Amino acid sequence: MEDYNDDGNLDLILAGGLYASEIETPRSDAGIGLVLLGDGNNHFNSLSLNKSGLLLPHDTKKLQNIQVGNKKGIIVANNQGPLQIFIENN
Repeated sequence: MEDYNDDGNLDLILAGGLYASEIETPRSDAGIGLVLLGDGNNHFNSLSLNKSGLLLPHDTKKLQNIQVGNKKGIIVANNQGPLQIFIENN
């Protein structure tokens, strides 16, 4: 959790896929990531991909908040996939 839009409320970034499963079970790979903006009252509104710019279609294993200068960002670690870096673009 982090305040990604600087409104004083905590927000969420959701990611993941489950590629490792039993042979008879197909992998869970339909998610592409999601940004949820909190309102401070335990309610969240989702941002579209067009607004957030966040696309996480891989087997995501770890998200890490980072600071680059005065901008917030995240590093995304994907299992047997690319390392992704997203920096806010105001």
